[in-house]
Amino acid sequence: MDPINNAVARLIEKAHRQSNYGDVNSAIDTLREALSIEPDNGYLHSYLAVNLVSARRLAAAHHEACTGLSMEPEDPFAHYALGLSLTAKMQLKKAADSYRNCLALDPEFAAAYLALAQVQSLLGQRPAALENLLKALELEPEDTDTIAALGQWHLSGGDLKEAKHHAENALAIEPQHQESLVLMGHILLRENRVEEAREHAIWALQMDASDEQALYLLSSIKARKSVLFGLWFRLNSWIAAGEGTRTTLLLVVGYLIFQLTSQVLEDTGNGQWASLVNYAWLALVLYSWVGPAWFHKKVEEEIKTVTLKPSY
Repeated sequence: MDPINNAVARLIEKAHRQSNYGDVNSAIDTLREALSIEPDNGYLHSYLAVNLVSARRLAAAHHEACTGLSMEPEDPFAHYALGLSLTAKMQLKKAADSYRNCLALDPEFAAAYLALAQVQSLLGQRPAALENLLKALELEPEDTDTIAALGQWHLSGGDLKEAKHHAENALAIEPQHQESLVLMGHILLRENRVEEAREHAIWALQMDASDEQALYLLSSIKARKSVLFGLWFRLNSWIAAGEGTRTTLLLVVGYLIFQLTSQVLEDTGNGQWASLVNYAWLALVLYSWVGPAWFHKKVEEEIKTVTLKPSY
């Protein structure tokens, strides 16, 4: 390899380490540095797309995935990266096609079987999803992502015992595995072991405070304890876990509803009520600015109140 390629290889290795540690933003910066050296390297574009999906930068991820695939149309990983970006955009049928293209090029690409199974689960194709999960597990028997996905498949089908078996297996291999912690939390919640479920949710949030599934678990626990606060917490989970477009959409729809209501009240001679509606709108706008920060502060307060058991 020439010096430039050696430099790129070192940067790729560095990005792998950063990504494996969950530092996707640093991995993105590292891959961009590598692309400044080799801008026509299709693998770099595809791997950048994977990390951009993890960072929830979906438009950029899709662009990079398409770029990588255009440069390396016969590379299974390029099809896999495109599938991930399409899955994140909820273009599930197109994502499934990308994963199938990946597997046609490499029938032993275990992660593609897992990703395809997850898409099939979302599409309600449970038998096909199980078949592909088992293929993924056959190829990588100790892959915690696959084991947790199998547990989730059983949980969604109501088989609590089998779901717990897989969750325990995954956590025995990797005690800090995010998906397995959340899965076990849901199982414990269904068993009415609320405090233990909460511990698992907080542990998962300690590793990624924006993880949507962990936030959903914690909101479910809050809802179990308090109906009113549970409603507030679910709303904030939805806002905080999504992209900025969610807040924008909420404001646009809210503006139309409040304006229409205010106008109707004015036209019917209820000026005082119209003023109250306008004040309510201003309160909603203010909340859109301070609400997410307040929500994250509440999550941090929850984290401080939990001491995990030494056995975990």
